[in-house]
Amino acid sequence: MDRKAFEKKLNVLIGRLLSKELGLMAVSESISSYKRPDVMVFVNGVKMVVEGSYSKKDAEFDVRKRLDEGLLT
Repeated sequence: MDRKAFEKKLNVLIGRLLSKELGLMAVSESISSYKRPDVMVFVNGVKMVVEGSYSKKDAEFDVRKRLDEGLLT
């Protein structure tokens, strides 16, 4: 199974659960400029990004990369 395809499915599921179960405004795998966060959640005007990954190490790497790119600022 292609890892990226699975992570996209995971991210879509996370977004749906956040939206339907918790009532949050969550968007999965959407393009923000040229970057694509895994799951973007909007809470009281604050934009948060949830990183979906197979391992803690991969998630930490991706979050650091996104910080360096300026996506999470």
